[in-house]
Amino acid sequence: MQVNVPNRIYSEPAWRIIAWQHLSYALSKSYLFITNSTVDTTQEWLVDTSKKYVIAANHIRPLDPFVITTALGWKRLRPMLPCRFITAPKFLTNPFMRTLLRQLGSYPSHSFKDWAYGIEASTELLSQKNTIVIFPQGKMTTNPEYPAKRGISVLASQSNTLIVPIYIKKKTSLLKGYRIIVGEPFNGSAKTAEEITKCIYSLDK
Repeated sequence: MQVNVPNRIYSEPAWRIIAWQHLSYALSKSYLFITNSTVDTTQEWLVDTSKKYVIAANHIRPLDPFVITTALGWKRLRPMLPCRFITAPKFLTNPFMRTLLRQLGSYPSHSFKDWAYGIEASTELLSQKNTIVIFPQGKMTTNPEYPAKRGISVLASQSNTLIVPIYIKKKTSLLKGYRIIVGEPFNGSAKTAEEITKCIYSLDK
């Protein structure tokens, strides 16, 4: 699908984003350790480099994009790089945050300046073998019944694409750590956005 807006995200050097994501991984790993967060993997699996990946999770905190990619572990994450994060434009209005988030691989979910955005940008980036990180419900919520947006089903329908479901919840510790459950990749091309979201929440047995 052609994106009919001037944009800078497609030409952003992959090596630069990957370099920043190396740093992000180290910082997020330290954060998970300090907060005594736990990561559970339901099944051992390795990345198939012939596939494209979409990481889909529920959303509870602003740090979630970086935390869930770190939860994959370096062995899985490295061949998935670079990751690209769909970001609400409100987080891009501050010039400092905009520069930082752009270097980390973020792009807007809705119209913002001259950037390509939303599902059109996502499908183009996915076709370039970027891993897309998306929150199907489109907002921070702990309600599994909150409706999912169609974007996740559009991405899941792209050829040779697998969905990696990740469920996150807050721990009750004083440091407010995470409990993270990483599921096994699946083909979601025949699933609706709601069905994919249910797969995420079903990880919390």
